[in-house]
Amino acid sequence: MDQMGVDLKNRTHIETNLIADLSVAFNIIIVAAACCLLPIAPACRTGRDCPLPIAVQMAEAAQILNGSLADIHGDVKIQRSGSSIASPARSGSRVEPGDAVITGQSGRAAIKFEHGQIDLDNATRLTLLRCMSSHDESFAELALSDGAVTALINMERGKEFWFDIITPTKSARGRGNKKGVAHLAVSHRSGTTVTDSEVGQWQYQPIMLPDQPPAVQAALTNNAKASVLLKDYIGTTLNQNTLGAYEVRRAAGEPDIGLFAPSNTAAPVISGTAKIGGKLTCSPGKWIGNLPPTFKFQWLRDGKEISGATDESYTVVEDDGLHKISCKVTGTNETGESSATSNEVGVEVEKPKPAEPETPPAPAPAVVPPLSLTITLQEGKGAMMSSSSTATSAETK
Repeated sequence: MDQMGVDLKNRTHIETNLIADLSVAFNIIIVAAACCLLPIAPACRTGRDCPLPIAVQMAEAAQILNGSLADIHGDVKIQRSGSSIASPARSGSRVEPGDAVITGQSGRAAIKFEHGQIDLDNATRLTLLRCMSSHDESFAELALSDGAVTALINMERGKEFWFDIITPTKSARGRGNKKGVAHLAVSHRSGTTVTDSEVGQWQYQPIMLPDQPPAVQAALTNNAKASVLLKDYIGTTLNQNTLGAYEVRRAAGEPDIGLFAPSNTAAPVISGTAKIGGKLTCSPGKWIGNLPPTFKFQWLRDGKEISGATDESYTVVEDDGLHKISCKVTGTNETGESSATSNEVGVEVEKPKPAEPETPPAPAPAVVPPLSLTITLQEGKGAMMSSSSTATSAETK
């Protein structure tokens, strides 16, 4: 019995160690599998629903959201990003970033989102620019070029919901973070008017249309190229690399996932004297971004960087003669950076002045011989006069 007890004890010890080893091995396999998910996960297309890998979900990265059409009455059409054709819309149709919903004189519709909905009045054109969601908040940005809309924001304790509605003259931002529903009515027919409910928090501010990205300007002015421009704009602002910058910053007073890197809307400009010894100055141009950018400068000679020339101004040197000078400006904020290059200016080189011809010496004054006059009286013939001159000077007597 004692021997059997010893064997049983040894067997139990071995089994315990084996279970522990298997547990460690299982944990290693789980960790390795989780780490491998991120590199092999297929990239999500812009505007498509695509579940993120477990590792990314734990990082609380933002995800692209879509809206869906509902409550359609009368003439309602949808124009897809990149298309020039507006097709009849149906309830349940997906509204992706870059799509425009258009209601006719008898049309009405609603776009439903995770965090609320937008009701479209008749004769309205509304374009979805961006829509994203993270663990702590959801955000939608829309361009209203014509008509009237009403935003209804669901409010949930512990999570913030945002709507930005932009017209050609004004930007209205709605925020909800309490229980209940917040209402915001925005109309742009003969000017922009904004009316809000007492629930929620709303901000209004005028905008300058030229300061908006070209795609947003086109959407707000019903430009025929708006759909194509929006496709490129959405591809830039909502690609997978950019989404990594939309992780929650937890800053109060603004939608964190609504932030995006600086974008240049008017190229930098060089001014000054483009001559050797002259001074050039680089204006950064116009930029947009939810966070104000800081600027870095780099001067270029024929497109190549000039070593050490990183100030806003630059003094032209002899090596620049007969070359073209430009300036690259890089705008940076907490979300990212982008660059834009100025116009080129040619550096003039002054040609040496030709030597002035020598002035010949003045000719010597001519010598005028003295003139002598002789008068001879002849008898019976009157007076006769004769004159003569000689080159020799007469002696003074």
